[in-house]
Amino acid sequence: GQVIQEVKASYEALQVPQRLVAKLDPLGPVYGDRMRLTQVIENLLTNGIKYTPPTGSITLALAGRGHSAELTVSDTGVGMSKREQQRLFEKFFRAKRPPGQEQRGTGLGLAIVKELVHLHGGTIRVHSRPNRGTTFTVHLPLYTASFALTEEYRVMREQAAREGASLFFQLLRAGSGAPLEDPEGMEHLRRYLSREDRVMANPRGGGAVILSVTEG
Repeated sequence: GQVIQEVKASYEALQVPQRLVAKLDPLGPVYGDRMRLTQVIENLLTNGIKYTPPTGSITLALAGRGHSAELTVSDTGVGMSKREQQRLFEKFFRAKRPPGQEQRGTGLGLAIVKELVHLHGGTIRVHSRPNRGTTFTVHLPLYTASFALTEEYRVMREQAAREGASLFFQLLRAGSGAPLEDPEGMEHLRRYLSREDRVMANPRGGGAVILSVTEG
């Protein structure tokens, strides 16, 4: 939610003509790299601006869907055909621009978005109708202690480390039954972490640990 607000504010500072709306439900943290998630939101918002007339609007919404965070970026722009939607995430593909507008860009933005979303263990889909606007929907796993103990989470973290991601998270409980300050609790946690992770007890206590993956 903080990243979405920051991106919205930066685009408003550029005085984009479209009205930008944010509808954000309070959610827990999302597993991910802040810089790359910012890139995802910026690319989707930029795409909406390209295909929405100055009198239109773009809405960024965030809500919880089970164990996932659902981000939607909806515009009131020109929309696109089903054929264009099928190719939208291909490298170098560019949907048809509105009449009178120059075709700009490399056609790589949405391909990059899809790759970044997948690297975060998420999914992305698009729904659009000609002259009725376009909605991109991204699902990303919400970060919870129980999810952090799954094999899926371990694989995702190792993938992020190989990609040079910079991550910082908190685990409130490891679910072992032992306080995380105790050696037993810490050892239980380490069994589920990749070797790139660094684990420390929270200096403020409260049964929490801090783990991070840093570049290099």
